[in-house]
Amino acid sequence: MSLWNVYIIEDDYFQKKRLSQAIMELYGDKCNICDDIDFNRFEEFIQGQVFTKQDIFFFDIDFSDLITGIDLAEKLRKKSLDCSIAFYTAYPDKSLEIIYRNILPVGIISKEHRNISNDLKSIMDKISYYNYQQESDYLSFCLNGRTLRIKTNDINYIETNKETRNWVTFKLKNSEKMINITMKQLRDEIDKNFFYKDLRSYIINFKEIQEIHKKSGYIHFIDDQKLYVGNKIIQKVIKAFDLWLTTNS
Repeated sequence: MSLWNVYIIEDDYFQKKRLSQAIMELYGDKCNICDDIDFNRFEEFIQGQVFTKQDIFFFDIDFSDLITGIDLAEKLRKKSLDCSIAFYTAYPDKSLEIIYRNILPVGIISKEHRNISNDLKSIMDKISYYNYQQESDYLSFCLNGRTLRIKTNDINYIETNKETRNWVTFKLKNSEKMINITMKQLRDEIDKNFFYKDLRSYIINFKEIQEIHKKSGYIHFIDDQKLYVGNKIIQKVIKAFDLWLTTNS
């Protein structure tokens, strides 16, 4: 299992250490904890960073009259849909405002509870379950500071863009999408075994293949889209596809 990166955004030293200790007691060998982030410089901290499903943020709510933890969490959520957000607060009644602002938190831990371990475990279990469920559902990319997510079952194949250098085109079921990334970078990013990545100009989603036409050199996808790769490449695709079917049957 990959380590979680846990960020605690809290200005009360006692409460910060209380939450850090609870995390360490339950998940000490599974977490990297960062609890020294200045809430006044939070926007500066997240600028230029890419956060993933392994990143978990705990926000206090009440910082000052000028900014709240809800404000900071909202800025983070606009930047990243992949990271997990939770609140550690003495004001759990603020949950309605959090919902209205589309922050999508995984939970709230009340500081009023004498033992916060149960609330913490509930949140971490929820994150683990969600990540497991979503593991193969999306590909995520950071473009111009924003996270772009594409459902894997919407992708038939990806090809190098022949007109624009260092761009690729995602051939989706009902559309296509161009992304500024090289094919080499994309191969390194994709870790799903149902994407065939051994061709120079294409990445093919084996799960969406309906039929492979050996004689004509065409790949026929479930939504009726077709890709012509030629007789030489089609032999490699057939061999790899048969191996994938055997391995995953």
